[in-house]
Amino acid sequence: MRPAPHWLSVLAVLACGAPVLAQSGADDGTGKDIAQERQRIDLERAAQQAQWVQAQQDCQKRFAVNDCLRESRQLQQQALQELRRQELRLNDLVRQQAAAAARQRIDVKSADGRQRRSNLEAAVDAAAQPASAMSPAPRP
Repeated sequence: MRPAPHWLSVLAVLACGAPVLAQSGADDGTGKDIAQERQRIDLERAAQQAQWVQAQQDCQKRFAVNDCLRESRQLQQQALQELRRQELRLNDLVRQQAAAAARQRIDVKSADGRQRRSNLEAAVDAAAQPASAMSPAPRP
């Protein structure tokens, strides 16, 4: 059995540690945290791409080039799939925040509309009462 290349251990560490970083980084859900999390995912994706290019170059130096290339492609796809899952979770979080903000705006507008309506009804009632009090009483 041949020894595993050094980049395999790096990929394993990235694949195992990335979900933990993703969960801890986006818990607050603030815009800054989301931007940092997106930047982290982009950096990991770029690092993964660089490692894959290096792995391809290393494979070209081996006797069994095709096996090595297939193995490196599989590892890259696994790492990229994990990054994609993290990105999808982050996108879901952003959508949930946007939906909550939209619901809050609707609730505020709705409450404001109800308040205006009750104020208008009170003003109409107040205006109607003095007018009836000022009108002459009907004569028998």
